[in-house]
Amino acid sequence: MCESVGYLVGRAKTALSMAIEQEVAAMDVTHSQASCLVLLANGRCQTATDLGRELNT
Repeated sequence: MCESVGYLVGRAKTALSMAIEQEVAAMDVTHSQASCLVLLANGRCQTATDLGRELNT
């Protein structure tokens, strides 16, 4: 089993993403949709362009 920092960060990201997906599924929202809603709600983004930049899309 590889225990490099990159590998461990990747595993942590996957675990976090899965946990978030399960939590927001109860609200019939995907992880991606929830991310956008959080960015809009906390004022970090106000436009579609802001969201695109923040989410690197």
